[in-house]
Amino acid sequence: MAARAALAEAKEKLHQAVMAQPDILRNAIEQTEATEASLQGVLQDQQGVAVALNRAAIGYQELARQAETDRALYESVLRQIKDTNLTKDVKTNAVSVIEHSPLPHSPVSPNPTKAIALGLIGGLAAGLAFVLGADMLDRTVKTVDQAEATLGLPVFAAVPETTDEGPVPRLKRRSRPLGSSNYRVVVEIPESPAAEAFRNLRAALSLLGPEVERKVSLFTSALPNEGKSFTSANYSLALAQQGYRVLLIDGDLRRPNMHRIFHFPESTKRNNSAEEDRAPGVMDCLVGEADLASAARPIPAGEIDIVTDKVATAGKILTSTGGQLSVLAGGRRAPNPAEILAGPFFSQLVAEAARLFDRVVIDSAPVLAVSDTLLMTSYVQTVCIVLRAAKTPRQVVRRAISLLAKSGIRPAGLVLNRLRRGRGVGYYYYYASHGYGAGEGSYSVSYDRRSRSDHKDNGAS
Repeated sequence: MAARAALAEAKEKLHQAVMAQPDILRNAIEQTEATEASLQGVLQDQQGVAVALNRAAIGYQELARQAETDRALYESVLRQIKDTNLTKDVKTNAVSVIEHSPLPHSPVSPNPTKAIALGLIGGLAAGLAFVLGADMLDRTVKTVDQAEATLGLPVFAAVPETTDEGPVPRLKRRSRPLGSSNYRVVVEIPESPAAEAFRNLRAALSLLGPEVERKVSLFTSALPNEGKSFTSANYSLALAQQGYRVLLIDGDLRRPNMHRIFHFPESTKRNNSAEEDRAPGVMDCLVGEADLASAARPIPAGEIDIVTDKVATAGKILTSTGGQLSVLAGGRRAPNPAEILAGPFFSQLVAEAARLFDRVVIDSAPVLAVSDTLLMTSYVQTVCIVLRAAKTPRQVVRRAISLLAKSGIRPAGLVLNRLRRGRGVGYYYYYASHGYGAGEGSYSVSYDRRSRSDHKDNGAS
């Protein structure tokens, strides 16, 4: 009973104690929260104080650095004042002599020898640069080697400038206008290098193949004023001098020139009243108004032969006989030359000419100027391109060769015309020597006098 009473009392006290704990804990929590709030306020106050201290420290550090700077400046000023007090009574000199310079025996500048040497070297370099630059910019063909290397065709002949040959020495030539060039050099000046160049051309073309495959030759050029008519006329004369019956056809229907070279009467009148006085030509044969035999005009033997009968008889020289040159001039002008050449008439004319003559030489129009030459190439066997040295551009000649190749015939070779002889022996034609054998009377009128004198000496002995 006592134990139960004690147990009940204990439980009652325990219950009271348990019931009193929430109030106690609540009071403790409230006290703790109050303490935390007070501590939080104190912390914020301390943080503000720390920030203020940091700001004050920044200013203090700036002042400290300024003080250190002022102290260093003060010490520097003190040192300078001391140095000034020590040296104020001493005279100083800012210049000190390290070594005395020797007196030169000659002026240092200018140096004449050095200036002359540098001037010569600079002038030589500038001259070489100018020459090389001009040569690179120059696209023309100037030498035989250059023509063969750049164009891929052989050069059959290199004809020098004929204006340097001087007056024509032959008395049997016809009178020409004052200032005219030497056109028929093979006959008029046979001892000249130009005449020898055409004899080289005659020999070169004769070695191309069998005779039946080289009867009809055509001379053309890429541009006008290259010398194709000049080459055609002299080549025809050279063939006639070798004994062939040659027909020279003026195939340049736009600008015919053979009547001027061989001094035919002018036939360019365009009025109808002069038609009956005009001599027939190529165009008359093509349109069927004249035949080849009547239209071709023979050149007198005196204008072809180099050695006259008198000299040949006195000197007992064996010359080629039977040579004859006939010229088929342009005749009247055609309104449509390209259409006429495209027809069958030109082929019939060439076939008839090859049947009547041993050699047929055609002087045609420039390839790049008109299409006439391309229409003629199908009926010829040999085509030669004439180009003027130091004038005709390389690309122009390549274009002409390409057009001829597309038409079905490749040019056999080139003729380099109007080479200047004042630029060295190699510039003209390999190792050619101008005037070789001139003093011995070859191709010269002096042979007549020498042969007569030799004949008299033999008769007297």
